[in-house]
Amino acid sequence: HKIRGLRRFLTPNPSFNEITIQTQLPHFQYHIVDILGIECVRGYSNRGQIQINTSHLSSGIYNLVIEYQHKIKSKRIHKLE
Repeated sequence: HKIRGLRRFLTPNPSFNEITIQTQLPHFQYHIVDILGIECVRGYSNRGQIQINTSHLSSGIYNLVIEYQHKIKSKRIHKLE
């Protein structure tokens, strides 16, 4: 099952120091995972939009995982320096 309210929810991509998640969801959990599957960032939002600082991440490819009501949506992030 898909999570409704997640169309074009990640900006900018590619990104430098910050990404914005904008959804129609009332709350959600998020994780940023590197290509080895190691979790680099974890958090929770109780509103539809949140900015996440990614300045501490090395340049490369990551996956942003959104969890809402036992459903998962994943989106690839390109982090630049």
